Amino acid sequence: MKDLIKFLKKYGGWQWFSKVNQKAKKFIKLFHYKKVIDRGNMCLHCRKDTKFGSGRFVNRHPANVYNMELGVEENGYCCDECEQEYYKDNPEIDD
Repeated sequence: MKDLIKFLKKYGGWQWFSKVNQKAKKFIKLFHYKKVIDRGNMCLHCRKDTKFGSGRFVNRHPANVYNMELGVEENGYCCDECEQEYYKDNPEIDD
């Protein structure tokens, strides 16, 4: 604690510390705060329903996607059609 007080006195005192602390809080809010939206049974790529009886229930996969337009993370599912299309577009990824 004594070292902190010496440092603050030497480099601008508590005002400097307060300004840095406020900037750090803003940074944490902007870059570390994540808003998560649960999309339920919706496919996060094609937005079609994957609930039981839809024909997409059996081969669906749990998925998390960051939506850049909304600036949020979405939780839901990925249907098998979208999954297979992804692997066709990215042949370097192994199944």
